Amino acid sequence: MMKKIITVVLVALGAVPAVLANEAAPAQSGEEPKIPGIMVPELTKVTPEIITKIAADCPAKPVAVPERPRRLLIFSRCENFTHHSISVAEKALTLLGEQTKAWSADISYDYAVFDAAKLAAYDAIVLNNCQNLDMPPGAPREALLDFVRNGKGIVALHSAVDNFGADDLAELRGMMGGCSAGHPWGHYLTWRFKVEEPQYPLTAHLNPDGFTMKDAMYQFDTRTGRHNVRVLVSMDMSDLATAKDENGKPRGFRTDGLNPVVWVRQEGKGRVFVNCFGNNDEIFWNASMLQLNLAGIQYALGDLKADDAVVAHVSPSATVALAKAAEVNPAGNAGLRARWWNNNSFTGAPVLTNVVITFNPVVNSPSSPFPAATPLLGPEYVTARFTGTFIPKESGEYKFVANADDYVGLWVNDVEEIAWSGHTAKDRFSTHSFNLVKGVPLTIHMDYRQDKLGYKLTLRLAHQPDGEQIDFGPSVGEFIPTSD
Repeated sequence: MMKKIITVVLVALGAVPAVLANEAAPAQSGEEPKIPGIMVPELTKVTPEIITKIAADCPAKPVAVPERPRRLLIFSRCENFTHHSISVAEKALTLLGEQTKAWSADISYDYAVFDAAKLAAYDAIVLNNCQNLDMPPGAPREALLDFVRNGKGIVALHSAVDNFGADDLAELRGMMGGCSAGHPWGHYLTWRFKVEEPQYPLTAHLNPDGFTMKDAMYQFDTRTGRHNVRVLVSMDMSDLATAKDENGKPRGFRTDGLNPVVWVRQEGKGRVFVNCFGNNDEIFWNASMLQLNLAGIQYALGDLKADDAVVAHVSPSATVALAKAAEVNPAGNAGLRARWWNNNSFTGAPVLTNVVITFNPVVNSPSSPFPAATPLLGPEYVTARFTGTFIPKESGEYKFVANADDYVGLWVNDVEEIAWSGHTAKDRFSTHSFNLVKGVPLTIHMDYRQDKLGYKLTLRLAHQPDGEQIDFGPSVGEFIPTSD
């Protein structure tokens, strides 16, 4: 039966891992596992047969020799849906550390562990299929951020990517590299995966031509990509069954062809390893997946050295746009290309084409998009289309903010971010935040409609998470106009 650990936990070799004080211990073999204080539909019973399977497929030695004895904290709390594989993962990660002598593991389900003094005992934290964590504000969040940024590591397994989506958790979300945005690949089918970096220390054991696996997979919006994480494994969208459902409709909503599955990234002096595999129990007695978790955790611990710098990647649409702009604009004149119509449908020949460098909130100021256009535009409907690329001069997380009446639409990297119509001008924010990377361009397409005279249109960046708004200008980045 379940035992309560009150003060000190003594663990013999081969027994269950240590559980922090005042927490329920993991289930013994065959015993019904429980997570204290949380409703759990059913966790897998870790039977002797399962333990045998895990032990048989565990690597015999570490990928890298530990620099010193390492301690790993496995955090398994969930706030709503709980994955049945949590208990299997706890056993697998514990055995993996024991058999390779790469680490010793403790398990916790209590937010109280996110305390600077308690975390000091550990070299890395595994968020084990945690979901919708309600991380207390203040000291616990700061302790976790400081833990990683000051040189330690964090690992996210499967549904641990489904955390920190709220606006007030943007800093934690940024640390992980993003938050899931749906679940289009179910656990009951087999999918094909692409190994993005076959020679990389964490993925060198995988088939360089790709592999298949039966497991559930998340999708991510464009805040997660090559601009802010080093992608090691992705969904193979060249495989028809992976890319489209039985009705021929695309799985997922991204248009850039990238759906990251495994990645690493730097966070300050620390290391982040994200592995979206882990919904199904058998992932944790699969030899290649155990090897992947071993390598990834050793990277997070600091023992396996790997170049985790982001590999800058320009979207295909931005590459084409820049190439076209260079043909007709060899001097690289800055601005968005603006085309103006005296109608409400963006049709026919524009009455004016100009280049807009910035979008200043003061209408008819020298930097407003309107002065040159106004004399040629009629008193009724006016529409304008602004297109080009934006090249940031600094990195950071931002939202785009547009303010207009009577209509404004904004697309970034070919994805619609703002679509609003009405007669009340107010700030409209992009659906997604963007981790802008210095020198990595994004395509911009903005449509504007004014039903009567009284033009108003602004476009700014809002820094996340504080919301401070910044006007576009030379210190922020450069617009390059399209040529079509």
